[in-house]
Order: sequence, then C-alpha cells, then structure tokens
Amino acid sequence: MSTKRRMQPFSICKHTSAQRYMFYPMWTTQGQYCDPGMDYYEKKYQELILNKLEKKARNLGFQLVPTPVVQQLAPSSPTLAT
Repeated sequence: MSTKRRMQPFSICKHTSAQRYMFYPMWTTQGQYCDPGMDYYEKKYQELILNKLEKKARNLGFQLVPTPVVQQLAPSSPTLAT
C-alpha cells in the first residue's frame, strides 16, 4: 500500500493573489473600469523594446545615444499643369 495520500492539499496562493489583483481595483472604484486605451499599451510596448535593446547594448559594451526626432512634413499634393 502506498504511503502517499490520494487527495493531497494544493496551493491556492497563486489563485488568491490573482483574484486579489482583479478584485481590489473594482472594489476601490465601485466597479467602474477605465480603459487606458491603445496608445497607453503601445507606449508601454515601445518602452519595453527600448529597455531590452539598451540592456543588450550594455552587455555588449555599447551605449545607445538618442538622436533628435525630425518632424517630416507631409508632401504637398502635386498640382496639375494646365
């Protein structure tokens, strides 16, 4: 006969933590959800990519130097010659 118990207790900490992160904001804002929008997520993604690139460059002994962003003007529409 096996000494191992058949119905061993399992950890519920992971589930409890996840539920807490979902429940607390809803509780503090009385159920109102504010979507940060696509621009917020795009900005966070760009920051993540930049941080990874900086870390790789630092590990290889390089340093990233930001360059000024030049605003490109929209090309003017061609005019028809008469």
